[in-house]
Amino acid sequence: MLRKFYETVFDVELYCQMSDLICRLSEKSNKEQLYRRVQQASLFLKKPEQEMEEEYGFRYPGEVLERLDEKAEVTERQLRALGLALAETKELQDDGMFIGKQEPSFWKRLKRTLGQSDLYWLGIQYLSGDGQQKELYKKLLDFPAQSVEEMVFVLSVLPDDHAVWEAVKGKLNRLLGKDRSFSVYTHTEIYAWLAIRFQARLSGYRKKDIETLKYVLRLPFSYAKAGSTAREKLLEAGYSAEEVMFLSMSLLPRMEAQGALKKNGLTAERMAVETCMLFLGGDGRLLDQAGDLCRQLLTEYRNFYVRLDDTPGIFDKLYELLKVENIHTYCLLLSCDGLEGLHSDWFLIDLTEPEWQGLYPLLERERFDKWVFQTLWKKAYTKDEIKTYLAVYKNLTGEEFITHFWNSAETELRRIFQRLAELELIHPLSLLEEYLEEDRSGGRKTGQKWCFMAEHLKTYMEGLKTPTAVEMLFRMERASDFSEHDLLPMEELLWNGLGVRLQYGKISFSGLDFSRPFLSVEEHQRIFSITDRYLFKRYPEQYIPFLLQVLTTEANFSWFPKAQARSVFLHLSGMDKRLPEMERLREIYLTGEELEAIKAKEKEREDRRLWLEEREKIRAIRKEFDLLVAKTRNTETQFKELLAYVQRYYTGKKSRKERRYIVKRYLCSLFQRKPGMLIVQKEAKALCELATVLFVKAELDFSELKWILNQIEFKKEAA
Repeated sequence: MLRKFYETVFDVELYCQMSDLICRLSEKSNKEQLYRRVQQASLFLKKPEQEMEEEYGFRYPGEVLERLDEKAEVTERQLRALGLALAETKELQDDGMFIGKQEPSFWKRLKRTLGQSDLYWLGIQYLSGDGQQKELYKKLLDFPAQSVEEMVFVLSVLPDDHAVWEAVKGKLNRLLGKDRSFSVYTHTEIYAWLAIRFQARLSGYRKKDIETLKYVLRLPFSYAKAGSTAREKLLEAGYSAEEVMFLSMSLLPRMEAQGALKKNGLTAERMAVETCMLFLGGDGRLLDQAGDLCRQLLTEYRNFYVRLDDTPGIFDKLYELLKVENIHTYCLLLSCDGLEGLHSDWFLIDLTEPEWQGLYPLLERERFDKWVFQTLWKKAYTKDEIKTYLAVYKNLTGEEFITHFWNSAETELRRIFQRLAELELIHPLSLLEEYLEEDRSGGRKTGQKWCFMAEHLKTYMEGLKTPTAVEMLFRMERASDFSEHDLLPMEELLWNGLGVRLQYGKISFSGLDFSRPFLSVEEHQRIFSITDRYLFKRYPEQYIPFLLQVLTTEANFSWFPKAQARSVFLHLSGMDKRLPEMERLREIYLTGEELEAIKAKEKEREDRRLWLEEREKIRAIRKEFDLLVAKTRNTETQFKELLAYVQRYYTGKKSRKERRYIVKRYLCSLFQRKPGMLIVQKEAKALCELATVLFVKAELDFSELKWILNQIEFKKEAA
């Protein structure tokens, strides 16, 4: 819609009201179709905000023409509006819409007021078809348009044919080129209207007489990137790179139906990125004009349809390329980026630079503070720079920054507290003394006041990384004597300070670390003494594992003399030699001779244990064999059972050999006592197999095998 460009010439609302009134009162059967045709040809026809009857009380068009002066001041704007409405809707009008001389009188007044040199009066006459079409056509075609708005009005009135195109293309090229007197940022709709009307004629146009017109109206159809012919020609015609890309991306969605570049294609994504870079980079001086377009592009290309350079969306691509250098770009990006945590470097607020101090009134306080916290945590300021930063913060907000430590203990603030403490801009030990003094007086107010500050003090003491943190631990030990403070429990301070962890409900000393390069031997020993006494008193069952961990850490010898550690080890080893760390402790504290002696004793014990174990196995095998013999003696299945006995494979190799050995001894003993034993054929077969197994396994030699087989005689089986 081009309404805003013609408000000074036409009363556009009155024009819309008159056209709407005529359409509603029309008795034409196809009036909706006719009205749509008028709407398509019109530059600014749309449904009025108020109908004619509601605003003026007029019921039919003739009454409007006759009595409008009674309701409002009628100037050239109102007369043109009514004339254009009458001319464009002539096919919708009926005889009953005007009474007597209402319409002729209006036309006379319009002619008298505007005169024959008024462009818009010429256009109204041409559209109304008053019989002078050829003359009016020529006047319109030859009219010396001084602005692009006048040229567009002429084109909207005249037919879209070759003759009109040939007559106006040079004028358009001049008005859009060297004689351009308007901004592309305010006249985007004009460019869009011209592109829709003439892009087909310009496609494939080879002549060089209208290069500005050709390249500017073809912007949404190809990427006029830096170095391209299109970009160079438009720069020569007075367009800036920003204007070229603004038009490209503004026209692209309007021209999709005419075959423009695909909005979700790779080329359009590159164009969107360049456009945002041009307007968001530097001082952002054009964001008042192009800010809405940038917001639109950031929204539409948040997720790339085609991953440009393997980045998922425009924010990620811009994060690689764009440095935020002004507060307007900052605010625009922050308002559009739903994942600002991923692009945090954009949003850090350096209050030591005056240009960033202007952000305070532009941001909500909570959001301002959030990015101040991020900045103080991430940027490596010197002590003087941070002092300047905090002074500026106070001037802007009227509050001391330290107030935040009393009201919150979020992660960034804890890190900032540590940073300020390292730079001696805040004093944790003094705060601890203050807390202990107030805690002695008791009362609920102490807990309410210190609940967040105590968290900062605990965080500062984690790992005991500074002499101050260690001194705070000593101060807590003196003040509490292991009685727990609600806000600063001694156990938590010890565990977090020395790397002790609770895992699955059990205390783990695997991360226990006493060594601090900045501490003296005496201070190390004092920390150890505090921990030693606390564990012995509160967790006696964990005392031995604690000592073992201390003894196995050789770094502790810097403050725990090895000779003393050895005496503790020898005492522990005398208590229990099965401790899991014993092997490691022996390597640390025993000499080579002592280790060899211990290993020799352990080997002797192990050999003795294995001998006894083997002897018990043999006893069990022989007991089992005795039971088998007792069960099968003097039966006709004795040798079959013995065969099965030696062929079992679920026992160990030594056990199987022992079985074969006792079976051999039994057979030799048996046939010595009973030579010429009578056995049935099945038993003879089993005996042969048994003897063969023993022979193959080298338990029997050949002579023994032969002797055994010679001792048997077949017993006749009952029929």
